[in-house]
Order: sequence, then C-alpha cells, then structure tokens
Amino acid sequence: MPKSLLGEGSREQQMNHFKQAVLERVGAAVALVAAKASPAEADAYRDMLVAVARKAAEASKEGGFLGFGGVRVSDKEQAFIAEVSKAAGIA
Repeated sequence: MPKSLLGEGSREQQMNHFKQAVLERVGAAVALVAAKASPAEADAYRDMLVAVARKAAEASKEGGFLGFGGVRVSDKEQAFIAEVSKAAGIA
C-alpha cells in the first residue's frame, strides 16, 4: 500500500487512515459517476461498490481452526460494509 494512504503511527492508526482514505475515495467516485452518468447508472455503480466490499469480506472465514467453525463475515467487516454503503450514499 502506498505510504500516503497509511500515514504515520501504529498499525491500528495506519489502518484507520487507510480506511478513511478508502471511504473518501468511494464518496468521490460516487459523486463523479453521479455527475456524469444517468441516475440508474449511478445507482448501479453504488450497488456494485457495496457488492465488491461484501464479496471481499466473504472471501474467507474469521476465527476458525483448520477450516472449521468461524464466521463468514466478522462484525468489523460488517461495520465496514455499512460504512462503504453510507459513503456510497446507500445507507
């Protein structure tokens, strides 16, 4: 990841910086598409962004052992999907 997205500080601070940078870019991208595309295309773009976030979260289980147990989407991942939805103007 580019250092400009992570910033300085602890790993937790860097991840918070990265998360904020991603959410800002989601908002900017949605605004650009909304300005240039039809309302239906803008809605489809918003839905696609949230679907990508959801698919990424579902890519692997959290908290399992050797592939057993765990959850498909953790609470933190679900919270981030909600933040992406809000940044995209869906929530």
